[in-house]
Amino acid sequence: MGARKLKLRNYVSYGMGDIYGGGAFTIIGTFFLIFLTNNVGLSPFLAGILFGVGRFWMSLTDPIFGMISDRTRSRFGRRRIYFLVGIIPILVTFIPLWLVPMKVGVNGVEQWHAFVYYFGMYIIFDLAYSMVIIPYSALVADMSHEYKSRVRLSAFRMGFSQFSSILATAVAPILLVAFSYSNEAYLIMAISFSILYAVIWVVVFFGTFEIPVHQEKVVQKTSVGKVLGGMFKDIGTAFMNKSFRAQLGLFLFAFAALDILMGLGAYYINNYLARPDLLSYMSAMWIAQVCVLPFYTYLANKYSKATAYRVGATIWALSMLLLFTLTPHNASALNVAIHFALIGVGLSPCYMIPMAMISFVTEVDCLMTKKRRTGVYAGAMSSARKLSQGIIVLPGIGLLLTVIGYDASLSTQSTATLMDLKLIFILFPIILIIIGFYFSLRFKVNPKNFEIIKAEISRLENGGKKEHVCPETQVVCEKLTGKKYEKLFH
Repeated sequence: MGARKLKLRNYVSYGMGDIYGGGAFTIIGTFFLIFLTNNVGLSPFLAGILFGVGRFWMSLTDPIFGMISDRTRSRFGRRRIYFLVGIIPILVTFIPLWLVPMKVGVNGVEQWHAFVYYFGMYIIFDLAYSMVIIPYSALVADMSHEYKSRVRLSAFRMGFSQFSSILATAVAPILLVAFSYSNEAYLIMAISFSILYAVIWVVVFFGTFEIPVHQEKVVQKTSVGKVLGGMFKDIGTAFMNKSFRAQLGLFLFAFAALDILMGLGAYYINNYLARPDLLSYMSAMWIAQVCVLPFYTYLANKYSKATAYRVGATIWALSMLLLFTLTPHNASALNVAIHFALIGVGLSPCYMIPMAMISFVTEVDCLMTKKRRTGVYAGAMSSARKLSQGIIVLPGIGLLLTVIGYDASLSTQSTATLMDLKLIFILFPIILIIIGFYFSLRFKVNPKNFEIIKAEISRLENGGKKEHVCPETQVVCEKLTGKKYEKLFH
């Protein structure tokens, strides 16, 4: 069967899936930490640990969902079936995160009581999230084998993700401010967004398709031990892929910088700038990202995805430095919006490009293993991110708030605490952006060599001999995989 031509409705329908993927964690990343400290009464350190341990736990399950989707066989395909299965879980797992059935210090409730409840709710939510998002991330490679089509699919995905982030950072603060950040305000916000996040998967399901996979048609029943052993083996071989290691590095450090930006953004505006009414103007960052997406998509298609990433990373770092000019005395709606819009201009490809790279990394993997294991890579990528969040980033944010002396019970923080908050909010992301920039220099896939490896895979699949490879192709294959040509495709 020939490849189906992608139509506009396919791009739009696929992209809509990240209304949930990007939006849910924008809300969680922006408001959950401050909700736990200010409304529930958890200490900043425990709130950070809750985030971290939850993400660490889920890093162990994401590869399982990737492996399961790779092995799933249904009349709806191996990925799309999970879009239907996940609708109800998505609807009912987001809301409990924002309930306040207990408050620390009231009716004998202790810190660990609240920690256990929210930790449990967070894990349940994240399980539902991973069950849908891991197959969704892998679907790009199953909808098209063309370089530009995959870039466009990823661009539509990031466009809708950023649209959802705009909703999250513009609408949610309006609700919260209108109800004075009360418990009811968080509940109204949660119900509204959970309905949206569940309904969109109906559209995604009917608007997407999968190219039939002809390999591994029969899946033999095996023991749990063998399945898990195979999973860890798959992950291990994924990390042997040189292009994946580079992609993973720039992805992890860019998103760690974003985690700090979102996790501390509400504290920075509410406490350092002392203007909680301006929190919704952070949405200018996401609006700017959407506006410049076509430009970065052009750069990625004409030059390379890594080039687009580096241009954005440079702008992002410089825009973070400009935040030093923003003070409580000159903070206004216009000034805050301009500063965060400039950040968004730089952040845009650093947010989009790592996701777009995964479908190309798996083509390199096909050259190495003869398999199309997009689910394994999507799971490994998500797992690595959650490990970095769980072990370092999120507990680190809570620890930093504790170290600088943040106290949720105080109406005004000390001058020293506010200055330290400003410094970590600006400088820590810059350091992480620079490290991500370094990894982007190591990612060598571009439109030209991608077509070369596609042609070589096709030649080998059709019975071509390795000894007949042309010298240029051999060099490209070795550069992208990090392995000798003789060891490829087996």
